Amino acid sequence: MTDERIEKTKSAIESAENIPADRKAELLDLLSKLKPAIAKVETHHEDARSIARLVEASAQETDRCESLAYSCAPEEANLRSKNSAVAR
Repeated sequence: MTDERIEKTKSAIESAENIPADRKAELLDLLSKLKPAIAKVETHHEDARSIARLVEASAQETDRCESLAYSCAPEEANLRSKNSAVAR
């Protein structure tokens, strides 16, 4: 719910002639508590998105490193055997 929509709802409550004053006060109080609650949810949603992106990037980097280690392993083995032959 956007700020604009909350403001429209607030205006509708304030201008409603069929709602008793005490009920209007209660509704407006609830509406004022809604805005911070929505902000918290939106923040948590963004945090969750950020965490998901970081996890995905970490998984891709791990996969890349494992692929590189696997593809480099035969070359390292060849290099070690050449170094062993030179040392003899």
